[in-house]
Amino acid sequence: VRSKKTRAMTLSRLPGIGRLASLLVLLKLALHLVANTLGNCGYFRDELYYIACSEHLDWGYVDHPPLSILLLRLSRWGLGDSLFALRLLPALAGAALVWLSALLARELGGGERAQALAALGVLVAPIYLGLHDFYSMNAFESLCWMGCALLLLRLLHGGGARLWLWLGALMGLGLQNKHSMAFFGMALVVGLLLSPQRRLLRTPWCWLG
Repeated sequence: VRSKKTRAMTLSRLPGIGRLASLLVLLKLALHLVANTLGNCGYFRDELYYIACSEHLDWGYVDHPPLSILLLRLSRWGLGDSLFALRLLPALAGAALVWLSALLARELGGGERAQALAALGVLVAPIYLGLHDFYSMNAFESLCWMGCALLLLRLLHGGGARLWLWLGALMGLGLQNKHSMAFFGMALVVGLLLSPQRRLLRTPWCWLG
């Protein structure tokens, strides 16, 4: 009986966060899946442009890098061109963003209530409700930023220097998704230089990252 209870508790929460925050992650995903199933508004005009771009894969386009278009091409290949399939990846990115916000709260010392509050704030934010309800590189941009912020915070809290490799890899992917990732990189460097944490820039792992 005890093992069954332990198993149920484990299944009721996502890795690293509390039960309520986990439920909010699932709620975020469910909201977008339901909206995508209804699909009353049809395709957003930009989505038609991205679909056209995915017919002509390249290393870059006039107004965006290639990563989101490659993901769209793979999605279309595996799931088809329905509105639900098109918007599945943004919905998953939105749920992952809520999960990362709870992890960020935990990294800052927050308990289950703080994690749930952070997750709720991201869940109800109008900008994210909009961005994760249609396909664009913007749905993945905030996910890259949040992931980088979490890795940086763990570095500041004494995480292993090899985290720089993960941070560099994620920033690189973010830059292949949207050029605005460069602003995060510049802010990171300036912020470290202006604080006692500039010592982190002296490690070889930083430059490898």
